[in-house]
Amino acid sequence: MRWLAGATAGVPALALAQTPAAPDGRAGTNISVIAGECRSLVVANRVLTKACTPNMIGILYPDREISFVFGLADGSLISFKGRPGHAQGQQTTLKVVQVTVSSKNVARPAAVLGSCVFTGLGSRRNHLQCDVSGEGLRYSASFVTRGSVPARFTL
Repeated sequence: MRWLAGATAGVPALALAQTPAAPDGRAGTNISVIAGECRSLVVANRVLTKACTPNMIGILYPDREISFVFGLADGSLISFKGRPGHAQGQQTTLKVVQVTVSSKNVARPAAVLGSCVFTGLGSRRNHLQCDVSGEGLRYSASFVTRGSVPARFTL
């Protein structure tokens, strides 16, 4: 699968390749819906793996920050947001500084420290592992892509 096929200027190509320009010439926000398997999800120390949906959303913002968003069966969302860090060989790291839990139209951002690591760059099935903590709470996610081409949108 190509959603992690390398890095461009330190930004993993998580179907985010080059950010297309918006109609007014500004860089757009790229959104990719990625099919796969949510192998584990922990939100504020609660194991929510069974409620995790089989799709993940990758967002590349014009300022090059990246979010990985996981959905839950009840419609809640958990977002890991940060900046690309170190890339080497088949592995790229995202330095995560914020986790946002959104449910029932309320978003709760939390400052955290940790990372998301993508492995299997350029392979058919890629792996994303996020591990962060803040204010005594742990957040983590493990996701493996299905190997299909993600749906992509630009705002």
